[in-house]
Amino acid sequence: MRTRQWLAAFFACGLLTVGFACGGDDDGDEAGGGGTTTEETASGEGTRVGLVSDVGRFNDRSFNQSALEGLQRAEDELGITGRPVESRQTSDYVPNLGTLAREGFDLTIGVGFRLAEALNTAAKRYTDSNFAIIDYSVNAPPFAKNPNVQGLTFATNENSYMIGCLAA
Repeated sequence: MRTRQWLAAFFACGLLTVGFACGGDDDGDEAGGGGTTTEETASGEGTRVGLVSDVGRFNDRSFNQSALEGLQRAEDELGITGRPVESRQTSDYVPNLGTLAREGFDLTIGVGFRLAEALNTAAKRYTDSNFAIIDYSVNAPPFAKNPNVQGLTFATNENSYMIGCLAA
């Protein structure tokens, strides 16, 4: 009986710790940059954002789908105009990125590391357009001082640490 109580307390503490670790910082900025709180959210009206999937497509129940849901949430909460473009094969990456750049989207986002080469190519062709790549650092090859590309990376060490603690 005592073992069950100890295990229940351990898992409850673990769940609470994970809950606190997943929350935002004290400034109310989830990204950690000291920006706006929910009440101060800026309007995104007039902002056009394109999203290009990798070959996993948007219904992959994983990375691409999460990116699409984020775009839809930005449309609902910020008032941006979003356009998702699904890639069926790797040869679609550059044309899809280029289409959004030619259409004058304020930001074109590539979902994942598989788009790194294609996004680098598009960024060099369309220097007046802004690009971002999810889960890839622009300090790594193939990117070399592309001022119109931003890497959107995550502090995976933070959540991995908590999972390691729970596993131990």
